[in-house]
Amino acid sequence: MFKKTLIAMMCSLSLVACGGGGSSSDGANNGSIAIPVSDLDKAKQLIETTKAVISYYDGFEAIGDQYKVPAETINATASDLNNATGLIVFLADLAYADAQGASKDYTAQQLEDLMDG
Repeated sequence: MFKKTLIAMMCSLSLVACGGGGSSSDGANNGSIAIPVSDLDKAKQLIETTKAVISYYDGFEAIGDQYKVPAETINATASDLNNATGLIVFLADLAYADAQGASKDYTAQQLEDLMDG
């Protein structure tokens, strides 16, 4: 919320500082008539610009919310993946020791028997 307020204030200051204010009315415009923008029009433009900037940053917030659940899910499964990897390495060590350098295939039951024995 603080970021949005700060952005809105910075946009307001920038638009007010660069907003102009019409032109002189002394007739030095080479005969063309310049109509100054009213303060109400400037305020409307400022409000619309501020809304656009805030909605732009709200879009980033929505992206973060969109990826929050998948990131939490991955984080929650990390320990399970670590345990499964440890189990696979353990079974591979058992099979390697049992095969004694020979090429041998194992079924799930044979691996279970190696763990028990």
